[in-house]
Formats: sequence, structure tokens, C-alpha cells
Amino acid sequence: MRKLLGIIVPLAILVGLTLAAYLLVNDPREARDAKASTAYRTAPIDTPTRDPLRKGQARLAHTLAPAPLDGLRFVAQPSFSDHAYAFQIAVHALGAPAKAVLVVTPRDGGRPRERYRFNVPRQEERAFFLLVDSLLPKLTRDNGMDVDGTPAALERIAGGQSRTWTTNLDNPEWQPINEAIRTLIRRHAPPEALPAGSDWHEAAAR
Repeated sequence: MRKLLGIIVPLAILVGLTLAAYLLVNDPREARDAKASTAYRTAPIDTPTRDPLRKGQARLAHTLAPAPLDGLRFVAQPSFSDHAYAFQIAVHALGAPAKAVLVVTPRDGGRPRERYRFNVPRQEERAFFLLVDSLLPKLTRDNGMDVDGTPAALERIAGGQSRTWTTNLDNPEWQPINEAIRTLIRRHAPPEALPAGSDWHEAAAR
């Protein structure tokens, strides 16, 4: 029995040390954060908060018109740019063209520098929301998020109820949504409205 214990105890210690070393080198929390996860909440972007990132996003959302009963609000805060961006599209209840606006704001929180307003034809607006609404439920949800890159938030409003996703646009899951928003803006706003890069880092031409 003592001989058996003399084998089992060192083996158990070795297994324990091996597991501890594995967890130390391969921290599952680091793997989670590396995915640039998406945080989700059932509240508007501009809900009061103490979180510095969300507070900045709320400030950007306040540069837009009041949230529509049906529509979308999106804000992007590129880390290495002099500007931040806020976008809103509001669905018209009677089927008229949707009203959209892109606001370009100094990153330091100053007054909006540019405000681009445009209409989106009904057919194009429906195709846009069909795509976005098919992608949003598939996003990976978590509370962790890497803020290096382009932090962003998207609020989808339907029937006056808001759902908000906060993420980093480096997250591959967000590339189709980001591109759909940028394509819609490019089709209707002046060329100088958007920075050239999909990461929003390049300052818009003036």
C-alpha cells in the first residue's frame, strides 16, 4: 500500500503542476479577450453610465436626432484619428424614403464638425435592415472587449425597444455589418464624408 501511495502521490502532484502550468501559459480569459468579443445589453447607446468607453459612445449618440421608433444608430471611435463618427437611419412609418445622417465629431468631444443628411430609398433601406438583422443575432456575446483599434456600438431600435451591441471593429464577425453601413453611407453621402479605411482610422478629407 505504501509503495502504491509512493507512486500515486508524486503522479498526482506532477499532473497538478502540469495543469497549473498549462493554465498559466494558456489563460482562457486571454483567449476570450483576443476574440474582441461583443457586449450586449437591452438599452440605448446613450444610457447614462460611468464606463469611460460607453460614456464616449453616449456622447456621440447625443449628436444625432432622438432615437427613432424603428431604425439604427451606430458610433465608431477610431483610436488613432482626430475624429469620431455617429450614424443614424430612421425608417419612415408610411414607406417614404428613410432619413439618415452621419455626424463627424472631433475625438476630444468638441462640437460636431460636419453633419451629412441624406435619404435612403425604401427598397435599399429594406435590403440593408434585412442583412443587418440577419447578422446581429449571430454575434458572439461576452463582457470582455479589447479597446485597441476601433471601438464601436450599434443600437437597433424596433417598436421603440432598443438592443445595443458594443464591440471592436477588428472583430471579424463585425466586418459584414461595418461594410454594410459604410456602403450605405458611400452611396448617398459626399465622398469626403467617410475616411477611406474600413477601420475608420484615416481622418475624413477636408
